[in-house]
This record gives sequence, C-alpha cells and structure tokens, in this order.
Amino acid sequence: MASISTSDGSSMPVKELLCDVFIIRHGPNMKHTLGRAIYKKLDVMGLKAFLNSDELEFGDQEVETAIKSAWLYIPVFSEDYFQSNRCLEELSFMRKRGTKIFPLFYHVNPEDLQSEKGVFADAFHQYKKNAGHTSEKLQEWKEAVYSVSHNIGPIVKSNEDEDVLLNDITDLVPKEGKKFASASTSDGSTTRVKEILYDVFINHRGPDVKSTLAIAIYKKLKDMGLKVFLDTEILRWGDHLPSVLEKATKSASLHIAIFSKNYARSQWCLRELSFMLQMGTRIIPIFYYVKPKDLRSAEGFYADAFKQYKMRGIYRLETLQEWKEALYKVSHIIGPIVNRKEDEDMLLKNIADCVAEEGKKLPFVVEEFASTYTSSSTSIGGSKMFVKKLHYDVFINYCGHGVKHTLGITIYKKLKDMGLNVFLDSEELRWGDQLPSVLEEVMKSASLHIVIFSESCAQSQCFLQEMSFIHEKGAMILPIFYQCEPAHVHHITRIYASAFDQHKEKGRYTSKKLQMWKNALKDVMNVSGCHCCIVNSKEDEDMLLKSTLNACKEFVNAKTNEEVGDCSSHVEFN
Repeated sequence: MASISTSDGSSMPVKELLCDVFIIRHGPNMKHTLGRAIYKKLDVMGLKAFLNSDELEFGDQEVETAIKSAWLYIPVFSEDYFQSNRCLEELSFMRKRGTKIFPLFYHVNPEDLQSEKGVFADAFHQYKKNAGHTSEKLQEWKEAVYSVSHNIGPIVKSNEDEDVLLNDITDLVPKEGKKFASASTSDGSTTRVKEILYDVFINHRGPDVKSTLAIAIYKKLKDMGLKVFLDTEILRWGDHLPSVLEKATKSASLHIAIFSKNYARSQWCLRELSFMLQMGTRIIPIFYYVKPKDLRSAEGFYADAFKQYKMRGIYRLETLQEWKEALYKVSHIIGPIVNRKEDEDMLLKNIADCVAEEGKKLPFVVEEFASTYTSSSTSIGGSKMFVKKLHYDVFINYCGHGVKHTLGITIYKKLKDMGLNVFLDSEELRWGDQLPSVLEEVMKSASLHIVIFSESCAQSQCFLQEMSFIHEKGAMILPIFYQCEPAHVHHITRIYASAFDQHKEKGRYTSKKLQMWKNALKDVMNVSGCHCCIVNSKEDEDMLLKSTLNACKEFVNAKTNEEVGDCSSHVEFN
C-alpha cells in the first residue's frame, strides 16, 4: 500500500490519515523542489499535507481518501501540469466538491489560462489530436482550469518569488479550516463571510501603475479615513476574483479609473469599467500618459488591443462593443491628465481636496458655489452622472489650449469680476463631471454665448456640437474671431473646409450631422443683432476686452429690466 512521508521520516498509510491540505503538482521540478518545500512548511505549521506522487493515479483508494478528507487544495499550475490528465481530473473533482482551492502559478500566467493560450492551449490541442478523451471530458477539464485560474494565487517566476512565497506561506494559509473566515463556493473559491463596504474602488491595470500611482492614491485616501479597494491590498489567496470585484464595485460610492497605455489589454479592467457604468456611480477618470481621445480613437494603444481581441476570437462581438462603448462614455468624463512627474505630484496633492470626507457624501461640493450648489442624478446612457444646478449668465465656447489660457481665461476673469456667473470648462468643471450632460445643462441656462473662433475649432467635434446646440436654441451670440477670418467660418473655406473633409474621410459622423454643424457655422453671422470682433493683434485684444465688458453690461441690464430685443446693438465693435 502506498504511503507518504511524515516530518520524522516514518511512513503512514494514507487511509489512516485525515489530510488537511492536498497538493497537486506534476513534473520533476515540482516533485523535488517547490512542492516538497511547501509540504515541509505546512508540516511545521501543524497541517497534515498530502503531496501526490506521479506514480499514484486518480481513482486509487489512497488518493481518493486524501482528497475527500482535505479541506484545502493547492494545485500548482506549472508548464507540465496540463500535460497530466491525472492532475486535470483531480482538479475537476475538487471543483465539484466545492472545497477551498488555493492555486499557485509556477512560471505560468493566469491570463493565459483564462484566454486559452500558451502551454495550456498546446496541451489541450494535443489531447484533441490524440483523441484519447471525449469532447465532454476535455470541456470539463477546461472549465475547471478556467474557473480556478480566477482564484487569487501567488505567481512564481523566479527564485526570489519562491523565497517570498515560502516566507509568507504561514500568513497566507489558514491553520484550521473551521476557523477560516470564509465560505467556499461551488467553484472552490473563497468569499469573505464579513462583507466590507468600500467608499472608493480603484480600477487600474496592475503592471502599469499598481506600484506607483495606484498605491499612492490608495494611501492618500486611506489617510482620509476612507475604505479603499485596491486588489493587492485587499485580495487574499483563494479569493475568487470576479465575485470579490463585483461586491467591491457595488458597495463603492466613488470609482477611480486609471487609464494607462496598456489598460485595454486587460479584460478585467474593461469588465470592471463596464460594470461601474452600469452601476451609475460617480467615476473619476485619470488619464495616465494617455489622452481622453485615445480611449475612443480608431488608432493607437486602445484600438490595437481591440484588434487583438477580435483576431483571437475569445470574446463575443457584443462584449467587445460593450467595452468600446464604456471607454467612449468615460472618455467624456472630466478627470486629471498626467503627462509628467509634476502632474502626478499635483494630482496627489489635490486629490484629498477633490474627494469628500466620506464616499457617501459625494458628489463633490465646490466651495465657491457652496451656497447655491445642489446635485441631482441625470441618466446618461444608462448611467447616473452628477450635474451642477447653477444658473450661468455667460457661456464661453472655444477650442484649443492656446485660446483657453490667454483670451478665454482673461474674458472669464473680467466677467467674473463684474459679478456674472460665467462658464469656462477648465474653471467650472470638476473631476467626475460628465462632459456632455454638464455642457448641455449650462448652455440651456446661459443667456449669452461668447464664441471664440480659432483655426482649430472645426477640428473639434465638441466645439461643433456646442455650436449646433446654441444654433438650435436661437440664443444670443457674441462671436470673436481669434486670428482667423470670419469669411472662412461663414463660407466653410480654407482650414475649416479641410477640417470637414477630414471628418467626412474618417466616416465617424453622418452626412446629416456634418451638414447640421456647417449650418450652425454659416448662420452665426446671421443672428439678429450679432456683431463680431476680430482679434489679430494685442491692440485688438485690448479693444475686445473693453467692448465685451460693455456688451455684457448692456445685456445684463436689459435682461434685468425684462427688455426684449437687440442688446448688443448699443455697442460698437471694431
């Protein structure tokens, strides 16, 4: 009868041993190195472990006795593991029993198992080619590997990783199954008995930002007294990742999504993002060395990731489309853009001020609007976004950072000094604001629209969409032509014509949409009482500011006196 070695070198029949832990491994490396080392560590802990040998087959009485008595299974997924039908059969049996399973990934990537790549795919291709097992049995094994690969487990790729695992194993493995504060699921995973409600959930791709920005944000928010979910800090060996993530995402009242260059290469990041939008909770995106438009672009890092998904054929087209739509929606939510170390430092410095003391008190309250600010949820594309219910007198429409940081901000400050409520996105928007919904609400409330035309305006679909909305509303417009000719705007010529040709060539917008934008530009000069300002020099800019202030004063006075008619006609513009 087969026997196993105990710590004192004696042997004991398996049937006489109540086994705590059953270790599955295959191959010479597992037999003589890591597998044996884990066995000895568990023995020191007082746990009775069964280290199966390659000579014993599933179905032998000794093996079945050990498997049925164990309350914890540790499958060691190595490159040789999937070539053993014994290992796969034991794994499938364990999963059906619903006992706790703590996987260990030895020179194997869990994502390869979840997407059927690498040694896992090669082994099953060989099984199918040899025709030694039924298709039903192969599918059963595949499902067992797929399910258990979603359980959290150490990834060992070097001798240093082995040393860390063996040093930490006493903290990772519970000493008694009955005292383990978790309950096993039908997949052999574990779920915490005590549910934790989180204030903030950090969505990110680990290899890109986990050890830098993600952990820094986590610590900042923890110092504020918030309960923050970051997988490496919260997840434990044996936790079933999908279940834990779903519960943490549901409980959080704020989600922070860190978009890095390789974000879209993680199906988990995309799944979480889609679920976050469905939940309708507030989301703050952080664009880490990427631009918001990269998330919706047909080219670049994100587009390449989706091309790979489609080529590999792992996910349904409906799923890929759902992920694309999630990226598109969140790319229109206001969030910090990190392009250099200074941006990162500024983000960490300000994040505490931008997050409420308690997640449940979100959305953010802006101090300067504290007396008149209220919040309400508005459904946008199936998700709830928060919008400021504050009346604005003037809305400044522009395109380009050069305009915003020079003429735009100057006009904004001058009008604010007059006591007017003025909207300029960089000054009024806050992290987590849904850009389309906020802009629509503000444009509806504004009585006067100052539109700053520049050479880059027609390249921006956001600017054109705003112009179309203002045009349909029939609102009072004060156009300013900043280093561009009014005729080029009115007749759609030169650089404006080139921009529309590019929109048409890319095919992102319908011909009806493009014509609607053109009509808005052409009619801007035909608005009743509209006078334009042309700025080509510093002297023009100084004259513009004076004229703009006078025009706004007249407009506000007329509105206060409930006068209806042409208010700007009282002012001459150069």
